[in-house]
Amino acid sequence: MISGPEYLASPQKRLHDIVGAIALTAPALVAMPVSAGLAKRYCLPGQSPVIKQKRQGMNGQPFTIYKFRTMWETNQDRDVPQHSTVIDRRTDALGNTLRMIGADESAQLFNVVRGDMSVIGIRPMLPRAIRRIAATCPDRGLANEWLQAHHFGKPGIWGPGSSIAHMSMARREQRPAEHQMRADIDYVERASLTHDTKLFAAMPLDIARLALTAANYIRLHSEPEPTASSEV
Repeated sequence: MISGPEYLASPQKRLHDIVGAIALTAPALVAMPVSAGLAKRYCLPGQSPVIKQKRQGMNGQPFTIYKFRTMWETNQDRDVPQHSTVIDRRTDALGNTLRMIGADESAQLFNVVRGDMSVIGIRPMLPRAIRRIAATCPDRGLANEWLQAHHFGKPGIWGPGSSIAHMSMARREQRPAEHQMRADIDYVERASLTHDTKLFAAMPLDIARLALTAANYIRLHSEPEPTASSEV
């Protein structure tokens, strides 16, 4: 059985994506209309509930990713980009909760169907964010290995890095970037049909755990009003 970078570029991986997309169709038919409806809460006049952003794909090629809006402002609405934080003040408890469980990313099933993304894989990132994280990593060997990992295969809707990132957000933890970097490298090295299937099977339980943690967050936090800067 092929594995590692060879598997990520294989027809076998694409077949797994197609099967995974079909399996996700039923829950997506429920999740997408709900996410789209909730996204309208964060639209300023003239804005769409779906936002488009450039992310780095296979072999470093940029592609357009789709996400449902969960903030009153996003990086694409600003002249000066602003990085997301664990609990972001540009949204409310509901918006942060949607981000915690990855509901804003359900629109990326369209990217899988188009062939831009995989169902399972390392998280798609903004090109400038990849450069910033690599440049600030004190371990140059780790940074170089991570940069190389981002060139192998297509980014995914879900993967080991997703669990780390979303659970850190739900627990209000700002984990060091090295955690994410090592998770990405480990996935590329271990990638195979068996490994992807295990990650796919674990996805519902991971999301359920995140939903419980997010529900506790809603219980503990009141909703802030939109800041003045979000109206710019």
